[in-house]
Amino acid sequence: MADTTMVSVSAAYMDEDGINRAGMSAAGATATVATPGEVSGRMTVGTGEVAIPVGSLTPRLLVCVNRSASQTVTIKKAAAGETLCTMRAGEPCVIPLPSGVTAPVAAASAADATLDFLVCNT
Repeated sequence: MADTTMVSVSAAYMDEDGINRAGMSAAGATATVATPGEVSGRMTVGTGEVAIPVGSLTPRLLVCVNRSASQTVTIKKAAAGETLCTMRAGEPCVIPLPSGVTAPVAAASAADATLDFLVCNT
């Protein structure tokens, strides 16, 4: 069996009465990876750009959760590069990384933030 990366995403909107008004999911999206591998962990992100560890991977997918209660965290393609995502406090993001991205970085808005991350190989 080949190594695969599987991503499941769901979102729902619930009103103040607890009634689901809208929702969607994309469960079970898979991709076969040529070279197995992943890097995951938790890191502290300051206001300066900090490299997200990718090890020896050719990163293809980046999943992050901003664990800060008050700071936004921005993910960029590289240092001083194009912004891929800005997460408000507590938000997650799933980013399919464009070809050529080898050193994504993160930066917090005004003070240190905690970022959980998962980087998957191509």
